[in-house]
Amino acid sequence: MPRTIPSTKLALVRALSAKADVSQTRIEIVLDALAEFAYAGAAASPRGFSIPGIGRLSVIRRKARRAFNPRTGRAMKVPARDALSFRFSEKAKSAILGNLEKTAPAPPRPAKAAKTPSDALAKQKQGRKKR
Repeated sequence: MPRTIPSTKLALVRALSAKADVSQTRIEIVLDALAEFAYAGAAASPRGFSIPGIGRLSVIRRKARRAFNPRTGRAMKVPARDALSFRFSEKAKSAILGNLEKTAPAPPRPAKAAKTPSDALAKQKQGRKKR
């Protein structure tokens, strides 16, 4: 029987309530408090807010840079700004992805065959026949 994974806050509250044998109201209060602590911790601390076993939420400073408008191709200045960053813990990575060190690296791609002048002539002849 496949396990259902809670994908909404209500489903998460219900699942945690059943697992911990605690009322849904109390679980919702805990989740709301965790979110408030995470927001305040990320904004206040330079190291961000860490949720043990899951990851760290932090604010990073993006430098000012030049970018190009794709429509006009003109250069424009993008000002420096703050952005949110979430970095998963090693425990979360290994639980979700498995142990990456034990997996074999991907096999190398086969090399493409070199094109020869006779290949180009054959392609030109095919193009002429289709017309």
